[in-house]
Amino acid sequence: FASDTIGTTPFFNKLILITGLPALALIAAGEILRKSQAGRWADLQTAIGLALLALFVALELRHFISGGNIASSSFGLADMAAQSIAALGFAIGLQFSAQRSGAAVFNVASLVAGALGILMLFFGLVVWFNPLLTDDAIGQGRVFNLLLPGYLLTGLMAGLVTLLSAGVRPRWYRLGYGAMAGLLLFFYASLMVRHGFQGERLGFWRSGTDSEVWTYSVVWLVLGGLLLAAGLFSRSLPLRIASAGVILLTIGKVFLID
Repeated sequence: FASDTIGTTPFFNKLILITGLPALALIAAGEILRKSQAGRWADLQTAIGLALLALFVALELRHFISGGNIASSSFGLADMAAQSIAALGFAIGLQFSAQRSGAAVFNVASLVAGALGILMLFFGLVVWFNPLLTDDAIGQGRVFNLLLPGYLLTGLMAGLVTLLSAGVRPRWYRLGYGAMAGLLLFFYASLMVRHGFQGERLGFWRSGTDSEVWTYSVVWLVLGGLLLAAGLFSRSLPLRIASAGVILLTIGKVFLID
């Protein structure tokens, strides 16, 4: 996957021939076999095609962000955010495909992609590439910085997955995405406050002012109220649980710290 092999043009490069078209061919072959009652062979073809399609999307995003050098050792919040958004979109697409086609392979693939998506969001955005822990620069823009795709978009998409999965996905799936939606939006709101006071580097060891500490309480309370309103409006238990967590955390902070 060297840049001189696949080209440097974003999205329109030899990755289409290497992984994109073979993935579509395998998925199409699976659908054709399914119509001829091929059973497990059809599911196998489709499953391999879906896995290859996910690889194609991941490689194209990596190619775009790294400037054509997929093998580059540099991998940061921007990469993780792009991959997470793609994973969430993939989970949503598979869920629609499972409902439309009724094929078991799409249902299983949707659950697998969903579970991997939850793990990616937690370990990728909350732990490994969290600018609060890495102190990596997120950009100086007040609104348009890496927190926007890294936490706001992913949080909203996780919330959308939660809403779309109501009644059609297992309880662990809905609770997992509801919790991740609340957690990502909580981090977005908190990190944006820290960005406003600290600038583009947000490491937790950097001392903050009293004003910054008090602002968190106000922002968290507003966020908890918004999550509660969204949970009541959509009748979503996971969003209501997330709002309860944020509000309890705010109350605890006010009494113990503020």
